[in-house]
Amino acid sequence: MTQLSQLHLSKNRLTGKIPLWISNLTQLTLVHLRHNELHGPIPESMSKLVNLEELKLEYNQLSGTIEFSMFASLKHLTVLQIRRNNLTVLTTISDNTTLPKFKYLALGDCNLSEFPEFLRSQDELIYLHLGRNKIQGKIPKWLGDIGHKTLSILILRNNFFTGFEQSWELSLLTKLQWLELDSNKLEGQLPIPSPSLVGVPQVFRDESSLRMIDLSHNQLEGQLPRSLTNCRKMEILDLSYNRISDKFPFWLANLPKLQVLILRSNQFFGSIKSPDTMLEFHKLQIIDLSYNNFTGILASEFFQTLRSMRFSDLKEFAYMQTIHTFQLPIYSRDFTYRYEINLANKGVYMKYWQIPNVIAAIDLSSNTLQGDIPQSIGTLEMVNALNLSNNHLSGGIPSLTFLAYFNVSHNHLVGPIPQGKQFNTFDNSSYEGNSGLYMEHSPKKPECSEAPPQHPDLPKHQGFNNILTKDNEWIAVVIGYGSGLVVGVVAGSRVSSRIPEWFVKTFGRRQGNQRRGGVRGVRH
Repeated sequence: MTQLSQLHLSKNRLTGKIPLWISNLTQLTLVHLRHNELHGPIPESMSKLVNLEELKLEYNQLSGTIEFSMFASLKHLTVLQIRRNNLTVLTTISDNTTLPKFKYLALGDCNLSEFPEFLRSQDELIYLHLGRNKIQGKIPKWLGDIGHKTLSILILRNNFFTGFEQSWELSLLTKLQWLELDSNKLEGQLPIPSPSLVGVPQVFRDESSLRMIDLSHNQLEGQLPRSLTNCRKMEILDLSYNRISDKFPFWLANLPKLQVLILRSNQFFGSIKSPDTMLEFHKLQIIDLSYNNFTGILASEFFQTLRSMRFSDLKEFAYMQTIHTFQLPIYSRDFTYRYEINLANKGVYMKYWQIPNVIAAIDLSSNTLQGDIPQSIGTLEMVNALNLSNNHLSGGIPSLTFLAYFNVSHNHLVGPIPQGKQFNTFDNSSYEGNSGLYMEHSPKKPECSEAPPQHPDLPKHQGFNNILTKDNEWIAVVIGYGSGLVVGVVAGSRVSSRIPEWFVKTFGRRQGNQRRGGVRGVRH
């Protein structure tokens, strides 16, 4: 045992404390104990493992206070994951202490109250997770300086950041693919040159590598910067729950890979009508514009821009994801970032770990849209879910036989409710609040007198329902009555085949079966 070099015991049901005898295995290079039920402190004696390159202890019940300087003796340590425990990490490091150069550092949920100063010297970071802490103040300018050559994933969500230090330019992080700043207190100036500007960053360079931006649940103002069109690799953009005031950004159709657009609960205004009939969203699958101030006729031109919802270019079933590869000392690692959904149905919360690429959903609820429901919606044969509730729509309901979820409640619709196929599966709540609607076979109109729901003060992740796939398997729909679309991020990983098969199996990529409430999240 004393010559053991790798210890892989992740995703078991190990209980108790981390045994002290592990510290005697001084040849260890990897210790992976993730996703167990271990409790107690991290033994200080683990600092004797001077050959250690990876230490993964996340998703346990470890507790206690640790000095981050305990890792100073581990000169080869490049991967450290201790998030999702009950630890308190003290990050003050003396001037004469030299820490190892980390590439992958996950200190989420570590009760940090300030931005760790030791990161100033960490100029090889590829992945940095400081989410779900208690860090206050501004994000330091030097983070952009040390990360501009290598940093690909930056996760600072669920803290108390109020902004960025002056002249901190997000655009300088040319390698950055993944940015999570949601659920902070960001307001005023973001990483843009002029201190007089407020809101979303105005400068994104042509070489931007960004694939995902989540700035939701902040206090951002102003208009969307047109320089976002330089983010040609963008796949998901979530700006929900802010104070952004602008017209609908049809110019985002110039992003050829955009799949998910969440603008829920802002102050967008005006009509949802394309100024250019040639514009098309080629990849967009999920769009949430609910709880804004959109007005005017629900124009058919809008639905004609949703090319990916009219035609399918899919060659095979897959999940929406981004894969990032980086080189570690003894192998290459592919980190897979999959979009996840957190759902709520009548107060019951559920978590779905992946979004299949067959899902397409539109939520335009809780605006002031008027006029008839356009017949052109009938051309969106790939759409599974459509929410038009809480508007001022009038006229009848067109026959939309391809939907698995449909909600037009609290409008001014009249006439018979279509029957047959999917329409027979929608419950009465899909139509309530429309006194002029009635079942065609019924001589009596349904009672639809309930008042429309008010703008909700809900937790971050909402939505509900299911759809039936071609293989008759139920998968999640990210749209629901009184709720919106919810998309987050989940990280899994797999190791390249350049190392032994047993090692691949140990780090095998999650298959991510759909699971319901009560399961712990693994959002990175």
